[in-house]
Amino acid sequence: MKRKIALPLGLLAVCAAGTIGFAPAASADVELKAETFQLFQNNNYGGGTRAFTSGDHELSGNKWDNGDSMQNSASSMKNFRNHYVGLWDKGTSCTGDNYTAKPNSRDSSFGNNGFDNDTSCVKFL
Repeated sequence: MKRKIALPLGLLAVCAAGTIGFAPAASADVELKAETFQLFQNNNYGGGTRAFTSGDHELSGNKWDNGDSMQNSASSMKNFRNHYVGLWDKGTSCTGDNYTAKPNSRDSSFGNNGFDNDTSCVKFL
């Protein structure tokens, strides 16, 4: 009698353990660490992307994850930081026209605030 019960319970345990590896993948937003700022090449978070965990005063040498140059080509952002992030159109000095991302915010289009394709500097404030 004990053998008849042990076999089904053993199979049940193996099946349950096997399904653990099939959990759905977390969304991209959840995978990013807190205190991360993410820029996107296109509106609506499309095209190339790049996540920052610290500022970068010169984007001219940086590339999107698709290989395109980042210089003056950002169109949307997600700020997972609890702090402001400043963007400027003149790299190195972080001067000129600017855009400030509020803490824990998103902007699907920089075109609505006149800063589309102008980012040359990212500074954590």
